[in-house]
Amino acid sequence: MLILSQELVLNNLTRSDISYQVLMILWIIDINLAYPLTLACLIDLGYV
Repeated sequence: MLILSQELVLNNLTRSDISYQVLMILWIIDINLAYPLTLACLIDLGYV
């Protein structure tokens, strides 16, 4: 789900190099921080 939404954002922001670079930074942060945190929350809530 995260990857699909990021692809949609990527398609919308490729109009400028700055937006693309920012998106790549956010994507790296998302993979390294947001996904593990989300997974941990799901485990805490008993969904996994």
